[in-house]
Amino acid sequence: MQSISRYLVSNNNTVVIDWILSDEREYRKVYQRDLKVYRGIDNDIQFVVKNADQKPVDISLYKAWFLAMYKGKELIRQQATILDDGSSTTLRGKLSVNVSENLLLDIPHSALDYSIYLEDTNEDKTITYADTQYGVCGNLLVVNCGLPQPKSSIEITNFSDSGDLKISDASNAEPGINGNDALHTATIYASNFAGDLVMQGTLHDSLDNTTKWFDIETVTLSNEAEPKIVNANGVFSYLRFKYDTTQANGSIDKILLRN
Repeated sequence: MQSISRYLVSNNNTVVIDWILSDEREYRKVYQRDLKVYRGIDNDIQFVVKNADQKPVDISLYKAWFLAMYKGKELIRQQATILDDGSSTTLRGKLSVNVSENLLLDIPHSALDYSIYLEDTNEDKTITYADTQYGVCGNLLVVNCGLPQPKSSIEITNFSDSGDLKISDASNAEPGINGNDALHTATIYASNFAGDLVMQGTLHDSLDNTTKWFDIETVTLSNEAEPKIVNANGVFSYLRFKYDTTQANGSIDKILLRN
């Protein structure tokens, strides 16, 4: 039996502020570790602001801002929470940033730069550094492995004419990842549509004019104001949808399919 440790720890980081003019330092932090945030959860990150001698400084009268960017383009701007109360030595220099699940939803890149600056009561800004070598930006890695997000639905919008029938483009039903059973869910968006929409499947590995299709599910719509959902179980190679224009009115705007 394998026995493996996992760790529940706070995400603590140090940033440096140049409020000491002297270059005499007892300690030089030459680099900052990469900062990792995870999709699917709220990431609470703590920073402590220190001077060049690694002593926490009082930031209780300041606001702090956390920025994340990709190639100079700002993607996240989040005001930090100042934990420093001006009296407690254990909280001196500390601030907290919450990089929420929602903030990371639309971040397209996995490797970003981040920085933190302070703002005083006069709205004058002071930059902090990731190390004592005056490196302003640290590395921020957006990671998917903690709580992977659901994959995007397949969007079907194109229906081709085939005599009196309207037939959608075929979509891969992904039989290779579904074992011996699978659930396929389709959400139908229609405009004043009244009639039957048929979900069809095939077991053929490739598509051409000789492909044999069979009916899986039929859903009846009656000028539905809300999207209509249809579910089907089974392992298929491809799926498509069709309706008979002589027995239906209106149009299908789009179908979202998830296998």
